[in-house]
Amino acid sequence: MVSQGDEAREFTTGELDLLKRRETQLRQFTPEMTDIFSGMADGATDAGIPLSYHDILAHFVGRDFSSRSPGAPPSGQGEIEPVGCSGFAGLGSTTRDGRLICASNGDDQINYFSTTLVVFPESGHPFICSPFNVVAFGGSPVIGDEQQGARLCSSRRRNFRQRNHGQGHPQGIAALHTLRFAQSADEALEMQLAYPRGIKAGGLWADVDGNAFCIECRDPEAVRRPGYLDEKDFIFASNNCLCRELGCEGETYVPHAGWLGTHLMNISSIPRNREMWNMLHSYQGEVGMDFCPDDVSLSGPAAGLSYSERSRCGLPGNERQGLEPEICNLLNAVVCIAVPDRGENGSYRVCAGCAAG
Repeated sequence: MVSQGDEAREFTTGELDLLKRRETQLRQFTPEMTDIFSGMADGATDAGIPLSYHDILAHFVGRDFSSRSPGAPPSGQGEIEPVGCSGFAGLGSTTRDGRLICASNGDDQINYFSTTLVVFPESGHPFICSPFNVVAFGGSPVIGDEQQGARLCSSRRRNFRQRNHGQGHPQGIAALHTLRFAQSADEALEMQLAYPRGIKAGGLWADVDGNAFCIECRDPEAVRRPGYLDEKDFIFASNNCLCRELGCEGETYVPHAGWLGTHLMNISSIPRNREMWNMLHSYQGEVGMDFCPDDVSLSGPAAGLSYSERSRCGLPGNERQGLEPEICNLLNAVVCIAVPDRGENGSYRVCAGCAAG
């Protein structure tokens, strides 16, 4: 364990024991993160903000001990649950030149310290990502190493069917590790499925060879690929389940949009999925880097839910909030578009923060 100057506060024996268990998991499955956390603590302390390795560890594994000491700064906020996020990957006949394109939005106006990470690690592959929340690594496409094979794009989605598999470091850390070390979408799938259940690994992944999938659940295992919803060379995801086998009693399955449940993010996924399906299906062969930004800024309102759908979900007929968020919205907190390439012609564009803000 690395000591980082004066700690902002002390941890109890029980808290340190819990953090030790989390650290053991980190060292087993994503060992590079412990050195990164040590460096973050060192950098903060050198800048005059006294943080210990334990402070950083607690923050990133989602353990908030601050309630024990009201005057102390928060040490962990867990995974912030966004209002919504959407992403897609288009390839082959969907795109203008047949190249892979991956895009993702934070479909809300809450900007959780949006930032872009440009990583050149000593081992593995360089990559770029733009999480709207560094802890949760939410709603972010990523582009892999252009010099060594630009393998992957990923867009992480929240999975409602495996939320209670215990504690573990956030799925964002698992995604960073997979992106850095996987050579292909097939390897990414193997790595994501191999993490313990406490790590809610999943997400939408694609590579430049045309392989793509979305892990919607690992227990039971449900992996969706292009064609499952009659897509031709594209795949999309938001915040609900689209695999038919993952439905729960009382839910309704909406074609091309998935399961309509009662959670706000689940409900709002229906119109967002419809938008992505309609865009990618209707503009086959036209999607490209210059197409996506125009579509993001010029799209009209999303299709809403019917009165009966609202009533069944316990919402009044005139309630609109959350039911019609648009993936094409100038108030989106984060918008990212990536086109990877095996060589030096990859592109990555990001608007961090609301474009109309």
